Amino acid sequence: MASMAANAMRFSPVWRRNLLLLGLLALPMLSAQARSLEEIRATGTLRICVAGASAPLYQANGEAFARFLGVQAEVRRLASFDEQFHNAAGVTVESARYEARLLGDGSCDVFPNDLHIVAWRELKMLLVPYYTVRKVIVARRALRATLEGVADLKGRSAAVQEGTAYDTWLMQMNSEQFAKNPVVITYASTEESVRLVAEGAADFTVLGTEGAFKWVRGDVARLAILFPVDDPVPVGWGVRLGAKSLAAELERFFAESRRVGSDLDGNWQQYYRVSLMEYQLYQASFGSGKLDFKAMLVRTAPAIAAVLALLVAMLVWALRSSIRHRKAVDALRSNLEATVAAVASTVESRDPYTAGHQRRVAELAAAIAGEMGLKSSVIQGIRFGALIHDLGKVQVPEELLAKPTGLTKWEFELLKAHPQVGYEIVKDIQFPWPVAAMIRQHHERLDGSGYPQGLKGEEILIEARILAVADVVEAMASHRPYRPGLGIEVALAEIEKNAGRWYDHNVAAACLSLFRKKSFVLANDEPASVAANG
Repeated sequence: MASMAANAMRFSPVWRRNLLLLGLLALPMLSAQARSLEEIRATGTLRICVAGASAPLYQANGEAFARFLGVQAEVRRLASFDEQFHNAAGVTVESARYEARLLGDGSCDVFPNDLHIVAWRELKMLLVPYYTVRKVIVARRALRATLEGVADLKGRSAAVQEGTAYDTWLMQMNSEQFAKNPVVITYASTEESVRLVAEGAADFTVLGTEGAFKWVRGDVARLAILFPVDDPVPVGWGVRLGAKSLAAELERFFAESRRVGSDLDGNWQQYYRVSLMEYQLYQASFGSGKLDFKAMLVRTAPAIAAVLALLVAMLVWALRSSIRHRKAVDALRSNLEATVAAVASTVESRDPYTAGHQRRVAELAAAIAGEMGLKSSVIQGIRFGALIHDLGKVQVPEELLAKPTGLTKWEFELLKAHPQVGYEIVKDIQFPWPVAAMIRQHHERLDGSGYPQGLKGEEILIEARILAVADVVEAMASHRPYRPGLGIEVALAEIEKNAGRWYDHNVAAACLSLFRKKSFVLANDEPASVAANG
């Protein structure tokens, strides 16, 4: 009987499963080896190995992935960033093909360390991408006029973390383009490197765009992002070369994390001071391919957009109904105006230097449209569109909006995304007027030199052509954080000079007539002293 029981126990599926679990749990105590996704789930643990100055972020992201898999995270802090790429002998050989030791022996299941995906690293692990990055130069603001391009870095001093892609780039430049006058490199952690730059002990550092946002936004008075030095590079996490099932789950995790409020989105916001979804917007501005704006909603926009959509839908319904609903129409229009004004205030609350800008632009644009003899319904639409034409700026870092100096080329590229962002926020709202198109086109120019679409001539809506002129006049005449107001005469001279080139002739003529012949005055401004000629 005892023998029969023993045989039953030996062949029982329950006992076989238990023995498998015991064997898997005993693996770390024996000779370690790489684990499959099935083994990770069976043991209930994911071995996460983090490294570098951003290890707290990598750990939080790795733990989010463990939760996604339904297991616990087992975290190990590596002694150096380079340790991820060591071979069995404990060294990194870039040109050699081998499996990274820590992945191959099962010490680590995943490196969630946002690794730049370059050819030599792909010889050692399977890298799963989830965003792109560019190397950028971060320096003291005082050096912005001196360091305008890569050639200006020759002979300068830099601080950078050893073993990173930024270190590799500097070493390559020193051996090639900078060979006769190399950069003097000090090795330090990323945090220490940024401090050395801010204090003047080093001229610059090299960072990825995501890290640059974090450090520059934390010390905007002393630091600036100057320019990129390479093309966009994919960034991802590393798993062992044969771990295709784990890599597939990682791809699914990244796909599901590309939304506002995901764990990765929140972790980025906390660590970099820019959310993952905001970063993907910025990423699009430096040429990394088409961005899915549907996946990204501005944090303050969903509720605003929802209210706007509801009010607009009700207004359209009322307008199509009997005249008996006139009071309802008026009430709805009033509520819509109040909501649009609230949206404008939301944008301008982040930029106190331009408070009232959208309202003044709306008043001037409506006056220009009236001077041109457009229908009252068209004028009303222009006013609504103008009141929220800068809605997309809710995605622009406040530090850029309030900078006391002019924007760098890099910072301006970030700012230029705001017309498209504003369009994406309101495009699904069925306004009775082309509000979304007005928002997207208000920086277009007749000769095609504008943005974001590079439209020309009649391709630009007349409403947007009017808004463009009103926007330029108000912006030039009014105070900005980096300069005092230039005055209405300078603004009108700009419109007159470029009429037919950048600005619509008829729109420009109507604007000039308003100020020079009919004494139009921008709200809250003193009456303009403008010659009555022209």
